[in-house]
Parts: sequence; C-alpha cells; structure tokens
Amino acid sequence: MANASNKRIAQLNKGTLLQLDRISFAVYVSAFVYFLVSKRNIFLDLLLCSPGFLAQYWLHKTCGPKYDENKQLIKAGLYINQGGVIEYMKDIMILSWGLAMFSVGFGRKAYFGWLIVPVYAVYKGINIFRTGKAIMSGGSDKLQ
Repeated sequence: MANASNKRIAQLNKGTLLQLDRISFAVYVSAFVYFLVSKRNIFLDLLLCSPGFLAQYWLHKTCGPKYDENKQLIKAGLYINQGGVIEYMKDIMILSWGLAMFSVGFGRKAYFGWLIVPVYAVYKGINIFRTGKAIMSGGSDKLQ
C-alpha cells in the first residue's frame, strides 16, 4: 500500500509526463509533416531526433508510476522534478524539440546543435572536478 507522499509524487509525475508527451507529439508531428511535404529523407531526421525519443522513453521508465491490475500504486517512480540525470534528460528532450523546429527553418544544419551536449558535459565535468578538488583539500569555503 502506497502512502500519501508516494501517491502525490505519482500523480505529479503522471501529469508532467503527459504534458511532455503532448508537447513532444505536437513538435515532432508538425516537423515530420513538413519533412514529408518537402520530400526530405525522413530517415535521417528520425535518426537525429532519436536522442529526444530515447530520453523520453527513459523518463517514462524511471519516473512513470507503476500500478497493479487493481489500479493500486505499486511504485511512484523517481521524482521527475529533481536535479541530476533526470534534469539532463529533460534538457535533451527540449534540445531535441528545438533542433527539430530549427531544422524546419534552417535545414539539417540545425542538427549541428547536438554538439552543444558534449561541450556542456565537459563544462559540467570540469566544475565537478574543481568542486571535488576543493572539498578534498579541506577548503569548503572555497566553493563560494
């Protein structure tokens, strides 16, 4: 039996995932309709949008609530508004939506925006390394 906190998290996660699904559906359908009308090879566009699809699938698997056959909550899933990997996955989805829309206006050159991801990862890695180094040297006051 799930407690009130898990039920609240499950409801919030369900609503947020539904909202993300609706936005994703609207963006991708409008982009792909344009791609079909303009007679572009849609396979490459699907491939370049796949990180967004994979991030959305991962969010559903980890944050989606699980119910039994009696509609009783088994597992609430991870809290979808927490930071860390979940936040990065939502960022990947938003970047995928933006690049799909930009590719309508600017062509496939817009997909070079995926280069932002490794640059951002290096930036975050350097900051994590610096923070860890400051903590290990005993200077937690250096973090400000």
